Order: sequence, then structure tokens, then C-alpha cells
Amino acid sequence: MLSVAVGVLIFAVFPMAPPRLIPGLGLIDTVTLHSDAYRVLQPPSLVNQYAAMPSLHVGWDLLVGLAIARHTNRGFRVVGFVLPMLMTAAVILTGNHFLIDGLVGSAIVIVSLLIVAGIRLRHPTA
Repeated sequence: MLSVAVGVLIFAVFPMAPPRLIPGLGLIDTVTLHSDAYRVLQPPSLVNQYAAMPSLHVGWDLLVGLAIARHTNRGFRVVGFVLPMLMTAAVILTGNHFLIDGLVGSAIVIVSLLIVAGIRLRHPTA
């Protein structure tokens, strides 16, 4: 929840367009090009087209990857490490984020995780 709050604050204060909206780059959102199925759950009127920084897709996949790596058997841990890398590739290849967006999203999640861990150490019942 902390990473969401920080991400929404950045979206509101510093809106940044994704690479696919920058004229002259020639990038297209390949998901939109080949399918409109996700528009049912994400109508354009409810989507912020200028919420590219930070990439919470990458940050949250990193969080899930860390949980998988920590709480699964040794053979399955590789999934935890590969998952955030695959999401980073996906958001860049679809023209929805720059690499820096993913790095900042990951940093927000890591810092949020460290803050929450610090709070839990000080207040074990919280």
C-alpha cells in the first residue's frame, strides 16, 4: 500500500508520457494493436495515459518475485528472479515504459518494503 501511495503521488505531481506517445519514436503499444480485450476492465476513461513513471508493474512484479524466491523451494526460486525481468522487457517492448520507469518502480517497492520491515521490527504486533 505504501508503494501505491508513493506511485499515485508521483503520477499526480509529475505526469509523464510513455514512450509510445512521444511523436517521432515510432513506438506502438503492441497489446492495443493486437487485442482490445483488456479494455473491458480498463476503460480508456479510467486510465491515466500519462502515468508512465514509475512503473508499478515492474515494482510489484519484483515484490512478487521476492516473495516467490523467499518462500518456495530451491527449484522454483528462479521464477522469482525471472518474473521482474520479464515484466521489465514486456513494458519496454510494448512502448509503455522506459527502463528508468521500471528502475524507479523497483526502487519505490524496495524502499517501501524496507520501511514496513523496520516498522514490524519495532512493533512486532502491528
